[in-house]
Amino acid sequence: MSAFSDKIEKLADTTNNISAIGRINELLKNIIPSGKSDFQLALSNFHNNLTKRKLVIVLTDFITDTEKELDSAIKLMRNIQAGRSNLIALHILDNAEINFNFNGVSQFVGMEGNEKVLIEPEKIRGKYIELFNKYMNRLKTEMTMSGIKYYILNTWQPLDKNLMQIFKD
Repeated sequence: MSAFSDKIEKLADTTNNISAIGRINELLKNIIPSGKSDFQLALSNFHNNLTKRKLVIVLTDFITDTEKELDSAIKLMRNIQAGRSNLIALHILDNAEINFNFNGVSQFVGMEGNEKVLIEPEKIRGKYIELFNKYMNRLKTEMTMSGIKYYILNTWQPLDKNLMQIFKD
């Protein structure tokens, strides 16, 4: 198991032992997000070191600076999936990202930088939701066409409810 931002950090060796779930849960709880995510570095490294068939779970917010970076991440995930491994993409989203339910003048701070933007949400909500839905439809379509299982994990919902959608498939 690895975590990545602008560098890759190996957290634990892979295993097929069910008792490892508790250890993985603890490791995930202790990750402190930092730096800019580099999908290209992480997925290329992982793909190049993949020696046998595995279940690969990518847990991410899919935030990229450009569409080209997103295209590259999708291509690398396709390559992993095509290489006989099974890939599951878990897209973490906050309810506010999905519904953009902000009111009044609001200051937004970049997650991967410290840029600050002052906006009036009511003025951009419609365009935001339009672009967000277009982005989400593209992701879902790309993943589905590649045979990648794609799930949205809404942080507003309890973890067990999010996980149930995965186990139902």
